Amino acid sequence: MKLRPLASALGICAAIGSASCQRAEVVDSFPKDFVGVGMELNMVDGSAMVVRTLAGGSAAEAGIQSGDRIDMVDGKPITGQSLGDVVMRVRGKPDTQVTLTVDRNGQRFIMVVKRRKMAKTTDGYSTKP
Repeated sequence: MKLRPLASALGICAAIGSASCQRAEVVDSFPKDFVGVGMELNMVDGSAMVVRTLAGGSAAEAGIQSGDRIDMVDGKPITGQSLGDVVMRVRGKPDTQVTLTVDRNGQRFIMVVKRRKMAKTTDGYSTKP
């Protein structure tokens, strides 16, 4: 069984357990593509923290950065939700938008981010045409 590092924002942490997501390693059987904004998340003290944004993803283009905390998705708080729940709220249909309320060092931002198709590559995921 071949393992490779991938983004926990893809819903993988819900499948393998959040403790394993400090640096997610996943099996090749996970989805070869998905629709989302292209960011890796980890739950920290009940908040969804951005670990990194994925190359070609719309999260990076919107200005989301490593260390940002996602507090709300489409105007609804994420308090009490699992990482898998947050991921599924961020995902959606291609070319639709999701509104993320982001806390960066005590400053709040509301960012509207377009969902895109992302495809598995040897390094993780990238934009799918």
